Amino acid sequence: LIVELAFFGSNALKIAHGGWFPLVVGAAIFAASYQLLTRKLAGRQSALASLFYPWTIGTLLCFPFALMKWTPPISGFEWFMVALTATLSLVGNFFLVRAYEHGHAGLIAPFVYLQLVWAIVLAFLFLGDFPDGWSLAGMSIIVMAGLILFRPSGLAPRE
Repeated sequence: LIVELAFFGSNALKIAHGGWFPLVVGAAIFAASYQLLTRKLAGRQSALASLFYPWTIGTLLCFPFALMKWTPPISGFEWFMVALTATLSLVGNFFLVRAYEHGHAGLIAPFVYLQLVWAIVLAFLFLGDFPDGWSLAGMSIIVMAGLILFRPSGLAPRE
């Protein structure tokens, strides 16, 4: 049931975003893999190492594709926004790694869904963009699937 709900959520997002289903599913698979590996390695290596390897590998894998479509920023403001995006992503991922070092994944995972809330709020504030009904439905279903998996038992901090 959980997988079916999440799959339906992905399909709702596909409908809303013009048929980019393979990319949406690929992004979901890689994001989930990153989070699972981060949970698995938490406490076994330093937080900086947990950030360095995925970022390096991701950069090397994506670089050839980026060269095909990338247009370099022109203005100083655009370069600032690129640097700000990278910095905020790095800091956010660092906090995620540190959270998994100190807390149970079942307690931390629901907070990951706050990304959806912040994405909606920030997109509205800075871009004047708000998700349509299909996108909101897909996001809601994905969040519900995650909350169904949330188990309040065994949420003691890691030792």
